[in-house]
Amino acid sequence: MFSASFVKTFGVGIGLAALLLIVGMVSDMSEKSSCNVSVRALHGELTTYQLGSGDETDSQSLVSELARDDADDSIKGIILDIDSPGGYPVAGEEVASTLSRLVKPNVAVIRSMGASAAYWAATGADQIYASKSSDVGSIGVIVTVRKEQNGRRCI
Repeated sequence: MFSASFVKTFGVGIGLAALLLIVGMVSDMSEKSSCNVSVRALHGELTTYQLGSGDETDSQSLVSELARDDADDSIKGIILDIDSPGGYPVAGEEVASTLSRLVKPNVAVIRSMGASAAYWAATGADQIYASKSSDVGSIGVIVTVRKEQNGRRCI
């Protein structure tokens, strides 16, 4: 039906086409990988410096990492992954201030909890995302309870 040389040529042609397809896919993947997004974690208690308890994030290191990411040309955006009950107010302010000064687009993503100083830190981001079931907020909540059994009678 087909000559041996035709089959051989056709087989080589299919092989070259497959090779070109693979090379094209690999080069396309390398272009996609140049769009890097940095993910930084704010998990556990937010402190101003490393205390060594293990379940903490210190603002000193986090601020340094965020600044380094902002200066890195290969990074196109920054995500702050938050799961924290809060911590030191100064640490929250430091992170929020740093996020607000970043040139690159940045977002805060609140997982289970972003409360107190952790929420303050998130307010510096361009946008904040949270689940409907995330615990979010409670900055500077003060509760005063007085016992007033006879208070109204005295007035």
